[in-house]
Amino acid sequence: MKHKILVGILACGLILFLYTGVQTDTEPKHLVDPQPVLQRSDSIVAPSQLLEADPASGASNSTLTHLKTRARLKERLVSEGFRSGTGLRSGFENDAEEWKFVQTLGPADEDELLAMLLEQNSLSNRVQFHRMLTQCGGDKAAQVIIDTIKSQTGRFGNPAEDHNYYALHGCLNALGPISTRSEIARRFLREAADEEYWKLNRQHKATEYIEPHENRYLASESIKALARGGHPEAMELINTMRQWQPQRAKLWAGALVDAVFEYEVALRGDSVRIGFIDEFTEFLAWGKTDTGRKWKQWSAEMRMLAD
Repeated sequence: MKHKILVGILACGLILFLYTGVQTDTEPKHLVDPQPVLQRSDSIVAPSQLLEADPASGASNSTLTHLKTRARLKERLVSEGFRSGTGLRSGFENDAEEWKFVQTLGPADEDELLAMLLEQNSLSNRVQFHRMLTQCGGDKAAQVIIDTIKSQTGRFGNPAEDHNYYALHGCLNALGPISTRSEIARRFLREAADEEYWKLNRQHKATEYIEPHENRYLASESIKALARGGHPEAMELINTMRQWQPQRAKLWAGALVDAVFEYEVALRGDSVRIGFIDEFTEFLAWGKTDTGRKWKQWSAEMRMLAD
């Protein structure tokens, strides 16, 4: 009798687990949007393979432990006053509280964070989960974020009003720290650091004044993210681009300076932390170092070049 009751509990638990976000279907999952997909930037297509099945599937004790872990994380978030669906805002009372909580996250929290992320119906509402995943996300998080970037087919509005535009670029930024734990993220960022990648693969459109530059903006974000991961190949790329013909290098000067800053932040072990503190103040302090002064001087000289 006890055996039958336990089997019934496990069966119910497994159904709940599959229902709450871990999908293994091969069909793409479309997030509901009342407007035509091509007309709204918040019509995001969820990846075709969002989360891999629990490797412990079939092992009843492991499945129950996984479900309990999911519940504990949600309870922890609620106890900290976290609110989802707040757009670009963190959902915590303040940045300090957010960073305090983020430091408690580990690899075991990745699956539930992704499940909660995929419940959000706009890019901007996923930002708070992208930020938390910079602390604990690995290959699963990387693949979900990359698939989200690639699936965008809508037209974004004015960034001042359409926060989904900033959220899309933020996806690339989040891949930086994640790339320290994910080869999938690192390889993607290296490929996406080339403007040609976006010319061939970008499906979304930006506003009229941004559209001519969007491929370069996305490549710039990818370079900075690669640097934020602390990968030596990032500095190799940065130094190569610095040697380009001046009129060409001029277009990338600001991004390259930012990328060098991100790289040095990563080398001191702060690639995650920098996303939760006053980054501008940190950048100003870096600008007073020998490296910072040299790169800022070079950038200023590039900007002075006639068009």
